[in-house]
Amino acid sequence: MNATPGNKKQSGNSWLIAAIVFLFVWALFWSVDTLFVYLSLGGFAFCVAKYLLIRLERREAARPVRPDYHTEQPQSQQRSQSQPQPSLSDQFQNVFIQNGKLSRKALVVMAIFSSVSFFFFIVILAVIFGDDSSDFSLEEFRARDYYDAGNYDLALHHYRLAMKDDPENTYLMVDAGNCHLNLNRYDSALWFYNRALEFNPENNSATHNIGLVYYRQRKYREAIRQARKVLADNSMNVDALLLAGDAYYTQTQYDSALVFYVDTYNLGYRTATLTHIMAYIYDVKGKTQQAIPLYRETLELDDSIIDVYARLGELLPGEEGLRYRNRAVELQQGSQ
Repeated sequence: MNATPGNKKQSGNSWLIAAIVFLFVWALFWSVDTLFVYLSLGGFAFCVAKYLLIRLERREAARPVRPDYHTEQPQSQQRSQSQPQPSLSDQFQNVFIQNGKLSRKALVVMAIFSSVSFFFFIVILAVIFGDDSSDFSLEEFRARDYYDAGNYDLALHHYRLAMKDDPENTYLMVDAGNCHLNLNRYDSALWFYNRALEFNPENNSATHNIGLVYYRQRKYREAIRQARKVLADNSMNVDALLLAGDAYYTQTQYDSALVFYVDTYNLGYRTATLTHIMAYIYDVKGKTQQAIPLYRETLELDDSIIDVYARLGELLPGEEGLRYRNRAVELQQGSQ
């Protein structure tokens, strides 16, 4: 009789250890693949449920048996067949509640229901908030790390390894093309971008990046053509708007460039470079009242641009202009 509780205690501890192991596996491999999340957390929930059941069994076994003083009643006092059958609520109480407490069967049902509910809750959270990066292969993770570190040759090597396992993955093709683009290997970059478009003609990233290659090669008309292809599909694509604007601006076609820059600005995109260029274009066109707010916004985004301080010092009268001129002199002296 004493051996049974000991075995249950040992089994309970083993389930608890198994739950900790599943939790440890989840902590180590949650970012590798979604399958690890489901399996590890599901295993954790199951092991915890088993551990709690064994603990409850041990508690029930150790509890003294309540004496039963029931005595048989006369036939005349027993419930007749004609009396109403017990309701569902009464049946539930008879099965799951004994002596005013939840029965062992109720505890088992509750534990199983809790573990299953917990598992599906984790699955739902993973689906809603799951990161798409969990679907990346190990080679792609390595490639991205090297890419972010600026080591484009090693990044390209791992992108090629990833493409061996997934040869039709257009995202990998675009990323490989980006490596070549950053290494100024324009022909190779174009090959990967065009390859991606063969599999997915609607890949706007590949189309836009072809435009970047043409821009780098000073083929501005071709660059604008590629940008317009993207904008025809998505008129709010900021990258394509900036590419078209830059291509026109580089050719000193300021009116055309301003159209794309204004659209970008109105979409909420803000950088010191964009506001500075827009202010300069308005300034060149003689629209200083539109240029001044943009010059000021440029300094809010980057307060180290000497030319902007100097130009505001020229455009603004009195003490305000003097402050900007003095600040320009301070920055100029500090940079020497």
